[in-house]
Amino acid sequence: METEEQKRKIIKAIAAHLANVSTEEEDLLLKEWRAESEENEALFQRFAEEGFVGQKLERMAEVDVKSAWYLMEKRVDRKRMEERRRRLRVYMNYAAVAAGILLVITLAYVLQPSEQKKEVIAQQEINVSKEAHLVLGNGRIVKIDEAGNQAIDESGGVTIYKESNHLDYSRSNEGKDSVVVYNEMHTLNGMEYMMILADGTRVFLNAESKLRYPVRFHGERVVEFEGEGYFCVAKDSLHPFIVKTKGMDVRVLGTEFNLRAYDDENSFETTLVKGRVAVKSGEHEHEIVPGEQVVYERASGLLNMREVDVSLYTAWHYSEIKFKDTSMERVARNLARWYGVKFEFLDEESKRVELGGCINRYENIAPILDMLRRTELVNVVLENNTVYVSIKK
Repeated sequence: METEEQKRKIIKAIAAHLANVSTEEEDLLLKEWRAESEENEALFQRFAEEGFVGQKLERMAEVDVKSAWYLMEKRVDRKRMEERRRRLRVYMNYAAVAAGILLVITLAYVLQPSEQKKEVIAQQEINVSKEAHLVLGNGRIVKIDEAGNQAIDESGGVTIYKESNHLDYSRSNEGKDSVVVYNEMHTLNGMEYMMILADGTRVFLNAESKLRYPVRFHGERVVEFEGEGYFCVAKDSLHPFIVKTKGMDVRVLGTEFNLRAYDDENSFETTLVKGRVAVKSGEHEHEIVPGEQVVYERASGLLNMREVDVSLYTAWHYSEIKFKDTSMERVARNLARWYGVKFEFLDEESKRVELGGCINRYENIAPILDMLRRTELVNVVLENNTVYVSIKK
């Protein structure tokens, strides 16, 4: 049986081979591994099947290439861009595809049952409330689910239109009431919801998130936010859009970005997809471009800027959970918010185990826990809606 290091080398060799960027050393390693057993050859053929990676890989490749172009455009003089594009286009596509294949193959490879593990993990259902709560200006709470359409009356002559998958404030913006009325949207475990604000801005709320906003904007566009959201801000050069969190503000004119600002986490992350944003905390401020992220450290109040793979932070917006070299502790937090379970770590070492993969988050949690078991890195036990995790000895 291969060691973890051998597995890692084989996975990389397969990914490089399928993306046509493999070295002679990787080709030799792959050839020897395929010849070792019929099982290895069958596994390779499964990976090589047309369509095995599917839409996930296509999406990864598309996002990775776009991010790479953004970063390259920052560094290369415009007069030299066309020649660079001609020479680098093929390489970048291969690199993006290789990265996507590597993630998918890693996940599939650890899912292969060993000879000692042929049992089927029982599907344990987790009861998750698929609803959100809308708090109106008068304090009335309206339960929002994913079924049916309705019109909700708010003060000042505003009508809120509820569709099956979103609330729309932009269709009723003709009132003249100067009184600012605020609403709040709260999403629960396992629920994401989309809002269209009065100015046409679209906000996609992840699980356990809260957005406070005026039913109409009077001049400046200011909202308050907690949780995780994907913002598609309507352009308005005269009225910047400002998202306020606890200790940090994000200021934009028209752009797309992901904001993660959960109150139980030590840092907030602003990841830019399109446009330009300025992130401010006290006297500190950073302006970023696509492919960059600002991390706000809550304890110190400092802002740190870094270049990132944007797709890792926006995958939830596409109904996926995607992680790369991510600690088990952070993966657990994401799973807990979506599936309504609690995670309890029985030792500190298991929190620091790093994982990588891309999975559909609308599936039941049972196959995901099974995946974690099959990495043979941690022990995972689900009991009474609590997942107990410990390091594999």
